[in-house]
Amino acid sequence: ILSENISLFLEHYILITEPTDEGGGTGYWPDALAPLTDPFNVADDFPSPVWVDVDIPRSAAPGTYNGNINFTTSENGNYNFHYSVEVWNITFPKRFYIKANIGLDQEDIASTHGFPQGLGSPEGRQMGRDYATFLADRHISTHGVPLFQPSVLLSPDRRSFSIDYSETITDMEIFLDGYDQNNFMFPLDRFDLINGGFIAQNEPQFSSDFNARFIDYVDQVSIYLSSNGHLDKSFMWLVDEPWTHEMYNEVRDWSDLIHQSPNYPDYMVTEQPHTENPAWGYLKDYVDIFTMNIRVLQFGDEEVIRADGVGKEEWIYTNTKVYPYPSIAIDRQGVELRLFLWFVYQHGFQGTLYSSANDWTIANPWVDPRTYDPTFGNGCSSLLYPGTMCEQYTGQDNVDGPITSIRMETFRDGLEDTQLMYMVGNGNPVAHVDSVIPDWDDYSDDPEAVLQVRRLLAGMITGGN
Repeated sequence: ILSENISLFLEHYILITEPTDEGGGTGYWPDALAPLTDPFNVADDFPSPVWVDVDIPRSAAPGTYNGNINFTTSENGNYNFHYSVEVWNITFPKRFYIKANIGLDQEDIASTHGFPQGLGSPEGRQMGRDYATFLADRHISTHGVPLFQPSVLLSPDRRSFSIDYSETITDMEIFLDGYDQNNFMFPLDRFDLINGGFIAQNEPQFSSDFNARFIDYVDQVSIYLSSNGHLDKSFMWLVDEPWTHEMYNEVRDWSDLIHQSPNYPDYMVTEQPHTENPAWGYLKDYVDIFTMNIRVLQFGDEEVIRADGVGKEEWIYTNTKVYPYPSIAIDRQGVELRLFLWFVYQHGFQGTLYSSANDWTIANPWVDPRTYDPTFGNGCSSLLYPGTMCEQYTGQDNVDGPITSIRMETFRDGLEDTQLMYMVGNGNPVAHVDSVIPDWDDYSDDPEAVLQVRRLLAGMITGGN
């Protein structure tokens, strides 16, 4: 394992003034991980931890690897840190069992890096790819940036259009062929459906011309994706967390329209299968992928989150303010986010979704953890940090792209854990895992207990102890 595989990061602390919920806390919490490029100050009364990331090459032989990191002080002091890394005889496939999809906010990427809104320029689109690659390196697919989006030229009479797939081909080569991703958002930007979008054309949704353009586009792109072997991995998401009778009707209306196309992707809605209100009707016959918030569990047992249908998928997601369930908040114990992924596997869910990794709309995440909505708690919709501000807040070199966080790396750890579980259980629950997560609101906060189960799973796979 060469030194190029070792990355050092300086942990950045952020002040939490209000806890996210009953499980949160106040004070300084570490989260952002700034790539270590320059000397840094160490105070007498405040910690300065360094995060060490070891990337194990696929060619590495199993065994124990030893390394040293030297720290030299301005007063010529010298401190040596010795570490050991145990490499198991296990190689992960590129395509994981659990599907993970986290959104990227294209407007905040554009404003942070000085691109036109929408990332429509070639340079902006490449920056969107750079952010998406950052997530793909962590086994995560994304939505929100213009990935797989073809260029569409509308005819003068607005009734037909031609499609240029050259950019789509590039994205498929990178993410679907290169990373072998197991899910992706069908390339239909929400802006295409409103106002001046090529489908909407300033017409109301579900008008006859709108419907004709929508059906034609969905059919053409579906045929193209199918010819490349990728349609079955795509999904369309058009209504977010419906909470009224009107929104339930909108879910059904979109489903009816999608299914008028001869070819189409799966249809996702961020809602549980069982209706919130019987007067609103049911969605089971209209939706392929139900993606529900973990807080739905407080309204009943797991029956409320089961689709009970052949060919249906059930995904689940957590957020910040979800006590007593595992949270994504900065001020909750880091092990929680890892264990959330364990729950996803153990309870038979196929995937997990999160709205955004970089919603920096109302605040600078380097100084304010409430970048989305103050009522949602600390770190909601913000798992990444803008690298353009790294030097200002950490003294380390700026990065022309995202800066990761402890929570993002913990999420990756959890996904890799679920792949070990799959290699043991082939999609079925693994009994040993229940020792640390007996139930959704009953789980261990002991990191060593978590690592012990991970080692046990590795031993079961390799035939070791």
